[in-house]
Amino acid sequence: MQATDPDACTEVCTEDAVQDPWLPGAGRLRSLVAYGCKVFHLRERFAAVEDSRRRPVTPAPLVAKAVSFAGLLRARSFNALEPKLDEKPFLRLVGAAPNVEHLCSADTLGRSLVAMKLGSVRQLSTSIVSQAERNKVFREGWHGSLRYVALDGWEPFNSYHRHCPHCLVRRVKVKQRDGSVQEVEQYFHRYVVAMLIDDRYDLPLDIEPLLPRDLAEDRTVKDGQHEGELPAAMRLLTRVKRTFGWLDVVVGDALYANGPFLTLASKLRMGAVVVAKKEKDEPLKEARALWGDSPPQEIREERGGHECIELWD
Repeated sequence: MQATDPDACTEVCTEDAVQDPWLPGAGRLRSLVAYGCKVFHLRERFAAVEDSRRRPVTPAPLVAKAVSFAGLLRARSFNALEPKLDEKPFLRLVGAAPNVEHLCSADTLGRSLVAMKLGSVRQLSTSIVSQAERNKVFREGWHGSLRYVALDGWEPFNSYHRHCPHCLVRRVKVKQRDGSVQEVEQYFHRYVVAMLIDDRYDLPLDIEPLLPRDLAEDRTVKDGQHEGELPAAMRLLTRVKRTFGWLDVVVGDALYANGPFLTLASKLRMGAVVVAKKEKDEPLKEARALWGDSPPQEIREERGGHECIELWD
């Protein structure tokens, strides 16, 4: 593995780096990186990232840094990032050895990410968030200093051709060039994402995939189908609360207004804010029974008067 400059995190901004248009405000970037290394120990935490490639020329920690800074600096894609992988300011930014003139190719970044050991990446992410909580970053700005985590489904991509053993499959109707409609198989991945929400930011905490039937724990899933969002969300909430015990309230849409999910939230000693709009579901029935004929304590007009929210305590 290549050696890294121990002072690389602070030696980001030189004369040629300041003039680099891809690094706007390079002085501030240098301060940001130095702060991250000092407070969050980024150098040591990135060094623990691993992948399964054998004797790689570009080690996994450098790949992880390159991808992280690509996101921080809003590079559009790996192809857009590739010209920067042989420029001195970016090489110093990621802490490459002084004799390295080219970090790697965009294809190498992709191969490393495919082979990345998720446990090491998860440890990097959770340790940074936990350090931020210890530094009281998440204890300001919200009601009673409560920390809220929102759960929601996310489908980042789909394909009619490329797929993997963990892909979910569905039948969709596709219009052909001759005008006919044909039903074909579509492969996709869907996840439940846990986001720490605040007035100032939305911070991803964890992610859980929906599993195909042969991998799902819920054996009631019908043949040819995949598990629903709710089982994945319950697995995710359990893990997130175990990892970040300081979370107080879970927020969800109408899908989560059901007994099993609310029972789990209660067992985890968490409050819940969910949308209850299904007339036949018990949460809305119970809420209406508790409200009775009492008027709401507060009424808010939202979206220019197009939506009215009535609040009961």
